[in-house]
Amino acid sequence: GWNKYHLRDLETAMEYANRSLPICKKNDYKFPLAVCYDLVGHCNLIKGHLKEALSFFDKSLQIRINLGHKSLIAQSYYSIGSVYYQKGELRRSLKYYIKGLNVPIVEVRAMFKPAYLSIIGKIYGELGDYSKAKKYLSEALDSFIEKKIFVYHFHNFSLSIAKTFHYLIDLSIQNNSIEKLDEYLENLHEISRKNPEIKQIEQLYRLDKGIILNLNTRLKDKMKAGIIFKEISEEDIIDHEISVEAMVNLCDVLILELELTGDNRILQEIEMLSDKLLKIAQSQYLYNLLAETFFLKSKISLIKLNIDKARKLLTKAQKIANDRNLKLLANKISHEHDSLLEDLEEWEEIKKKNVPLQERINYSKHEFLFSKMIRSKIGYIPKEADKPIYLVILSIIDGHCLYSRAFENIGLNDGNLIAGFISAINIFGKEAFSSSGSIDRIKHGEYLIIFQSQDDFLFGYVFKGQSYSASSKLEIFVKNLSKSVNMIKELLFSVKNYTEISNRSRLIIDQLCIQIFKKDFVETKDQFLNKK
Repeated sequence: GWNKYHLRDLETAMEYANRSLPICKKNDYKFPLAVCYDLVGHCNLIKGHLKEALSFFDKSLQIRINLGHKSLIAQSYYSIGSVYYQKGELRRSLKYYIKGLNVPIVEVRAMFKPAYLSIIGKIYGELGDYSKAKKYLSEALDSFIEKKIFVYHFHNFSLSIAKTFHYLIDLSIQNNSIEKLDEYLENLHEISRKNPEIKQIEQLYRLDKGIILNLNTRLKDKMKAGIIFKEISEEDIIDHEISVEAMVNLCDVLILELELTGDNRILQEIEMLSDKLLKIAQSQYLYNLLAETFFLKSKISLIKLNIDKARKLLTKAQKIANDRNLKLLANKISHEHDSLLEDLEEWEEIKKKNVPLQERINYSKHEFLFSKMIRSKIGYIPKEADKPIYLVILSIIDGHCLYSRAFENIGLNDGNLIAGFISAINIFGKEAFSSSGSIDRIKHGEYLIIFQSQDDFLFGYVFKGQSYSASSKLEIFVKNLSKSVNMIKELLFSVKNYTEISNRSRLIIDQLCIQIFKKDFVETKDQFLNKK
């Protein structure tokens, strides 16, 4: 099973693990049971099924704690830390990596200490704590050199002395501390010369050389950097992290060139590059990259004045982030969608006037969102909750209103204006809601309205404030309502026969509305659903 995992034959690896699990349970084989849980957990982690991965890693950890296998407890902590890191919950991931580092087993600390130090340093850098990041990364380097460990031969070349130098270069640039960049780069070059058989190190050296060149203000140096990034991007993919970072940096160079020239051919090149990123994300289950690439494509569509497509891509990006529990990324994308709605009239005017490409680029907030940027920018996103105004449940077939509730006095008779408004959207814009479970939003005066379709129903939620908390609440509401088979049957009966739902059902939905929408704080989906 583990051999298949390292070959990335995840389905076969899972099959072997699932065949082993009942044997281990039947015979009370605790140690191999924990190993099976680890295998299933890592397969789920790669596939982006983070909730399932966390569940299996936790089961493995509990067995090892009960058996007193301290040497493997550190491994479980590392795995759990990896889940939270992928979710973007850096502080929680840091907690588990540090717990793994502090496991009091000399052999484990000696073998894995550089790996823990390296990832801890990387996370502190992403959290903006430059001094701690540099301390841990420098200590990791010393440990690598002391033990003469140049590469951990994991399938994805995830940890090595070369990667640690790369993290130091990235950290130094992010914190404008560039005095040691040439020294780090030269050390990386030396490692590359001593290990010519390891293509990743040579690629990493060229990547960092390009990144440093791109720091210069001279256009000539930036173009040289672009050539390096393009070369790496077009080579066979050995390590996806390196290839993706080269493509991301190439995007940055192309965006600068696009700003300077307004040449449509460069925009086409960026679009082609985004297609390559999309293929990598889909083939490697990189759901954060997948969501971010759809975000990039939405920006491209906006610049091309395809406003509807831009909004659909934003919706798609957020759905991926929501489905994969990438909360910070989902919040970021939702905030960008809200910003686009605020500027929608201006963009429609730009489209109407057919403003030249270069002016559109200057007007657009072209923050192209990728993994290396998101965590440093995420702290600036407003975290305020939404203010509920109105909720309606409609038949997706003809807009027939099945249920409505006003959360405050909005000066409307029975909310007919808003219900009629949503019905009109439903009747004339069904295509936007044709994908079951999709979420979309519009701005109507001072209100935002968010939609979610589920089977034969369209749920509309009117609110003020940020859309991220609103969409989370609406999703919780729909999931909980869908669990009641009798309620769904009654709603379907009402759809077919144009009848009112019973007072009892209305009271049940009222209670669910109060429980979910009228909270003074935003509760996460996992916290709420775990109570049910």
